[in-house]
Amino acid sequence: MYWEEEVWGDSGQDSCGSWWECRAITYNLKGKYRYLTALVGGTTKKGANETYPGYWWVVADGVTAKGKFMLNRPPVPISVPVSGFHAVELRIRTETNGLDPVLAFAEAHVS
Repeated sequence: MYWEEEVWGDSGQDSCGSWWECRAITYNLKGKYRYLTALVGGTTKKGANETYPGYWWVVADGVTAKGKFMLNRPPVPISVPVSGFHAVELRIRTETNGLDPVLAFAEAHVS
């Protein structure tokens, strides 16, 4: 399975809490895959010369992997074991104070 999309879905208020600049989407893996790999990053439309912290989570059947990246910098490669998991949620957020960020799990795929 291969995804080439920005994470613009919304899994509900529980996924992002009160964070305004947060995106979350859930996929059903049906327990068929071993790893999720992706490039995690983002940019801002305003203030593109500045860096801002961003955070990612991969939540698979309640088990969480997480990390940090910097907006307006090269994306961070991730590899997360998802063997036997059925539902996987990709969650990403930033603290850019209204700078209109684009957040992505680029080239995300499971194998």
